[in-house]
Amino acid sequence: MHIEITQDNDLFFLYTLEVSEDEFPELKNDQSLLVDFAGFPPKFVELLEACKKPAGATTGKFIAVLDLLHSPMFRIVEANQFKQLTHLALRFQVGTDATTKEYLACR
Repeated sequence: MHIEITQDNDLFFLYTLEVSEDEFPELKNDQSLLVDFAGFPPKFVELLEACKKPAGATTGKFIAVLDLLHSPMFRIVEANQFKQLTHLALRFQVGTDATTKEYLACR
């Protein structure tokens, strides 16, 4: 699975994540995920879609957060009146010169 985070107004803003089927068991164990590798991409998209929706009566608001202060970390957090619960945290890589050139060449 390959994920890119970009900005339309900054061509050099690029953060990437690669998760292979071989690497997934470690991610699954570290994050206590309940899906297998094949089910991970659609569930990830579901979480992103949840970030677009308003808070529900019984659930909190889902928020996507990209923390660039330390090591780039993308989190999906559910915030309710009691606490914030991180559902997923993924460590991204800053786009290198080579990956940025490759990304721009495809655009």
